Amino acid sequence: MLNRIVTNLYEEGLRPLSLKFGQLNVLVVAARLGTAPPEVCDFLLLDPSPLSCNVEQMSANGWLEVVPDSDR
Repeated sequence: MLNRIVTNLYEEGLRPLSLKFGQLNVLVVAARLGTAPPEVCDFLLLDPSPLSCNVEQMSANGWLEVVPDSDR
């Protein structure tokens, strides 16, 4: 229950930026690592599908740049 309350507080604060809490986590990892490799799913305990969706949205907003790699 506490997790939901904290997440809702973050979601409310990030709403003016059109940013979701899960997306913020991905951006933080990308900023720390300099990249957001597919292994970020394991680190953040995410399924690849939601990560792909979030990356597409963040890329469209100019927050991430998608760089082709050998493993796609």
